[in-house]
Amino acid sequence: MKLRSVLKIATITSVVLLCIGFVVLFYFRMTKVEKAEDFDLYSIVPSNAIAIVDSDNVVDLLKGINELSYSNTEGLSDISILFSQLKEYINTLLSETPHGFSRQMSKMLISFHEPDNNRNQVFYCRLGVGDKDVVDRFIKKYCESSFPSKYFDYKGEEISIYSMPDDSFLACYITSDFMVVSYQKKLIEQVIDSKLSKKSILNDPGFSPKRTTARNQHPAIVHLRMSSINIGKDSLKTCVGGWTEFSLKINSDIMYFAGVNHTQDSTVTFMNVLKNQKPVENLSGDILPASTFYIKRHSVADLESIFEFTSMGKEDQSQMLYIKDKNRELMSYLNEHAKNSATTCIFYPSDSVFNTCMVINIPVTNQIRAERFLRNLSTNTVTGTHTIYSLPENTLLSQLTGTSNSSTLSYACFYKGSMLVGLDNNSILAYIDNIEKGNTLEADVMYEETKANLSDLYSFLLIADLGEIKKQPTEYSSLVPNFFFRNSNFFENFILSSQFTCVDSIVYPNVVLLYKEKAFPSSAQAAVIQ
Repeated sequence: MKLRSVLKIATITSVVLLCIGFVVLFYFRMTKVEKAEDFDLYSIVPSNAIAIVDSDNVVDLLKGINELSYSNTEGLSDISILFSQLKEYINTLLSETPHGFSRQMSKMLISFHEPDNNRNQVFYCRLGVGDKDVVDRFIKKYCESSFPSKYFDYKGEEISIYSMPDDSFLACYITSDFMVVSYQKKLIEQVIDSKLSKKSILNDPGFSPKRTTARNQHPAIVHLRMSSINIGKDSLKTCVGGWTEFSLKINSDIMYFAGVNHTQDSTVTFMNVLKNQKPVENLSGDILPASTFYIKRHSVADLESIFEFTSMGKEDQSQMLYIKDKNRELMSYLNEHAKNSATTCIFYPSDSVFNTCMVINIPVTNQIRAERFLRNLSTNTVTGTHTIYSLPENTLLSQLTGTSNSSTLSYACFYKGSMLVGLDNNSILAYIDNIEKGNTLEADVMYEETKANLSDLYSFLLIADLGEIKKQPTEYSSLVPNFFFRNSNFFENFILSSQFTCVDSIVYPNVVLLYKEKAFPSSAQAAVIQ
């Protein structure tokens, strides 16, 4: 064979082998990338998590939060120091990746754990090819200090501990597939336990990470264990029911959480109570004083289940049987005479911006007949411009409002086709005074903006100015979930709207946080000050 032919064959063979080498290298690289992409971060989340924030694009999520009219880093640090620092240093981390985060690194979870505080969270992200080097460079450049990092072996896995500028310590667990970070070393150990035992949040039969909405339409999904919410009293903390998935939307003034709860058990929970109620329609501002800063509206179609769920357990033992008996009489009375809804409002009377009044408005089917039958239950009557009836000792007010007030005394009055129930005469008269003068929330700009985000048909509705709720006595602290009180530095600047609808035994909770530039009852307060 000629030398030229030999060289030609050798050259062709070399090119073919080189191409094969590139193909093999590319194949193994793609296999490694696909492996990282396929790694399920939920498979290492401890089963005791009470909430999980899930984002496929952490940069877009933080961008949306930064574009809020109110984006308080200090307030966010009260909720989660990890999330606050991620928000603060994201641009610094991006500088280490000129072409942006890999698809793997853009995937983020944050799990929240009890006890509920700003350090009991874990941050998770997947790592693609080369991402571990990026993280190592970032740690060496920004996280190392004069205090040397420490390394601990936990069941054969390495946990790194770094000293932070505020004298706290950050625990890290990094593999080729993922990175996990927390201020609590014990939580990192729980992550490792979940990985090694293959018993994670995925083993919870009520939890499903499958999204019901398209991933690219929402910056984040929030999974919330509803039993972690206090909706009225500590004893109710474990009775709310199941996991709920919320899709997050953000614009400059609103954070909107659209949720779905698939719980199908038959236990006495808040979700199951809602399934037994008839839906109520709309909410007119003309039955709410202009200074109202808290509104709760729901059906009373099945009072028995409501009373069973909201039993406050505050009765004195010597009076328990008497009060339960009177509760049954009042339930029977309301079942006979009440229409479908009850609306609770807390407001300031016209002559004060410090004292508050609470009144429940319960429409009745026939006011004359309802008032006649109430006289048989009343223990005393105060006659004036409006007749006010003293109700027998009961827990009606506390159970329908959700307050922790231990008083068993309440009063009732009939006005414009409704029975008004309050803790005292003055609250009822102050309510009527506002309505008579047309001093209501109807046409109030902030109230109308709040209503614009709500459905006209629902089973339960709560609207609260969180800044005003923060100022109230401790017995009002149970009116909204404790989470908002613990993080009041952030949430006091928002109006909370929480609405639950039920379709085919599935509950759809929707939560809206509307940024407010001024207090909800500002117009009424200004009138008082003048």
